[in-house]
This record gives sequence, C-alpha cells and structure tokens, in this order.
Amino acid sequence: MAQFKLEADFADTELAAFGIYSSLGASRFCYALNNALNLQLVRAAKDYSAKKGAQDCFFLTFGFKDPTTDLLWQLVKNKAKTEAAGELDQGGLFNAVEQSTRWLSSKTNFDYLLWIERDDALKEWPQKIADQLKEFSFIETFEILSDRLNNLVLNKTQA
Repeated sequence: MAQFKLEADFADTELAAFGIYSSLGASRFCYALNNALNLQLVRAAKDYSAKKGAQDCFFLTFGFKDPTTDLLWQLVKNKAKTEAAGELDQGGLFNAVEQSTRWLSSKTNFDYLLWIERDDALKEWPQKIADQLKEFSFIETFEILSDRLNNLVLNKTQA
C-alpha cells in the first residue's frame, strides 16, 4: 500500500488531527461540518496530491482560517481521485476515477482527515474539538491522529 507524507513544518504550531468516518460525500460532509462548528470551509485552490506508480492521486481539500480564533482548519478526503497517464475518455479528457488509494491508513480506513493548526499552545483546545465531534450525528466515529502526522508526506499541487 502506498504511504504518503505530509510536507509541512509544524515546529511552531500546535496541531490537532482527527480521522473521521462518515457516509456523507465530501461536499455534504463539509457543509454539515461548517454548520455544526460555525466554520466557512471552502474548496481549496490546490488539492493535496501524490504519485502512485504512473498515476497522480488527488485528495479533495477544503480549508478555512478563522480570524477570531486564529485556527487554520484543513479537511482532506482520505480517498483519492486518480488520473492514469494515457487513459483518455471519448471527449479527449483524462478519466479521473475514485480509487481505493488512501492517504493515511488505519484498521478501518477513515473517510476524512481533519486537522487544525494554531500558533500558540493551548493544551485544552484539541479535547474541546474532540468533544464537539462526538456530538454530531453525521460523524459515525473518529480517531485522534495528532501523533501520527509526523510520519506523513503529501505534496500540495494544483488540481
């Protein structure tokens, strides 16, 4: 199985990360999360991407910088869309099909990765977010992943 890494510098940043399981599609999940947490997550100009053999894998990405709390929210769909080089559809465009390529694996392969960055270290805020996630009916369950992010590499490229 492909292992991707997140290329980011978290040295000066407090980070909370969650692997989330939900049956909602990416747009509906983002909408529900926005309403539940009073966020304004929007589709990022660039998706996270990685190479798997000859294929480019693109992971749908949403983001929001909250000016009042100074939190940076990132939501990434854990299942990639891939573009296989040389495979064209009838219209002459590359086929982008959703594959089972996952960015980060766990025993049950969660659907979304949500991470929140903050410049100052307030130790209680990740638990407050976890407590909120427990209450939402559109989230079946989640894992706290903050300690696993150091082993990830993923490139942010134009989608």
